[in-house]
Amino acid sequence: ERVMKKTHHDSFSFVFRKYYDGSLEGKLLPFFANIILEPEIMSEIEKTFTDDIHPGDGQTVIVKAVNQLQEKLTAYDPSFKTRDKVCIVGASHSYHLAHALWRSNLGHNFFFTGFLKSPEALTADYFSKYRREQNCTTFVVAVGQWIASWAWLLTAPGGPWTMEKWKIEMTRIAQIFTTTSGGSEDKEHENTQLYFRSIHRNPIGDWISSCPPQDWRSTTVIDGYNFVLEKIVSGSNHPRVHLIDTRFITEPLWDATYDWCHLAPRVSQVEAIYIASKVLG
Repeated sequence: ERVMKKTHHDSFSFVFRKYYDGSLEGKLLPFFANIILEPEIMSEIEKTFTDDIHPGDGQTVIVKAVNQLQEKLTAYDPSFKTRDKVCIVGASHSYHLAHALWRSNLGHNFFFTGFLKSPEALTADYFSKYRREQNCTTFVVAVGQWIASWAWLLTAPGGPWTMEKWKIEMTRIAQIFTTTSGGSEDKEHENTQLYFRSIHRNPIGDWISSCPPQDWRSTTVIDGYNFVLEKIVSGSNHPRVHLIDTRFITEPLWDATYDWCHLAPRVSQVEAIYIASKVLG
């Protein structure tokens, strides 16, 4: 435990000094707005991560808090909807990222688009919708958890996604931002940035370690998904398609999660600050 705490402290200090206090200057939520928006909601968030919290309750509180904060900010500041912002796309791991951004006083620069399980839902129309409705000029996308999980079989029988299927779908998504034919849709995306976020590893629980597995999110599969993302981004060599690789932050403590799935809160906060520095700095 002492080693884990020291690792947290060292990584947080490094990221804070390098990014939070430098490139993110001017991006923090004004203090007076923070007071108006957060007291009740943030106090509930702080109660989430106690020793006796049931793992499922943590995600429930986070989802509720992020949704409420976005609604409150829209009501408090009408310009929130129309000014440029970063859209976070994904499922529960992305909800945790949004939550960590709020805890870091950066959440007002972002908009979480809602719980999304399958990469197949990420079409040109999907990105256009949030470009128009929320003025998202940047998208941070991570959609590699559900498609390799036990839960995927409940809605899409046939097993987890293979590396080939993952590669095809991620390439298709990247091409939305790299292919131009001069149409109106292309004009809408011509200044929009796409950032793939590296997929988080999952601790090896009973379902992942069973033979045959009941959950396919082993380190081998997750590492394979990330390797494919690296190749797609480097292969596209396009100025609007990027990879935010946070593995140097998440992988030293990949199995120190609070619920056998999601990053520990302090690790998530370090990752959030680093991501914000990449897309806002």
